[in-house]
Amino acid sequence: MIVVVGIKAHWIRGTDRYVRYSLRLDYSIITRYSVMVETLLMAKKRNTACVARKHELSKRPLLSEGQARPLESIFKTMANTTRLRMVHALVQSGELCVGELAEKLGMTPQAVSNQLQRLSHSSIVESRREGLQVYYNIVDPCVVSLLELCWCLAEETGKSMSAKGKSRKVAS
Repeated sequence: MIVVVGIKAHWIRGTDRYVRYSLRLDYSIITRYSVMVETLLMAKKRNTACVARKHELSKRPLLSEGQARPLESIFKTMANTTRLRMVHALVQSGELCVGELAEKLGMTPQAVSNQLQRLSHSSIVESRREGLQVYYNIVDPCVVSLLELCWCLAEETGKSMSAKGKSRKVAS
């Protein structure tokens, strides 16, 4: 019998690699996570949506209220300009400590730490301690895909809204 003590996952700083590793090494576990890492790398190159997608959305049954609540919680957590900027900074850098993130965003370390707690509580980011520093990184590549899709939607919606505004001005 194989006992897995725990699993960690993080973006490797300065690279495009996402790594999951087990605290207890076993051939089947190593093989499983090696395949996952390769899949994530290929997906990142193709710039596809979330790799962990199980079924195409249009083929799933309609969301129940119980299924919608966790989604609502994620969207509520992400519906904050500061947290969105933090997630984007972590996507760009892979991993940052509180001080580096505060400097990059032009905020105080305490304010950054408070927002990181909310992201951590929602399992969007995770932390690791190295000496006195606490480093944060994105937990799941789906978060990156969500940010990319939302940004794309905002840009497209902004284009269509500005086009509607221009046509209204011309018609007036």
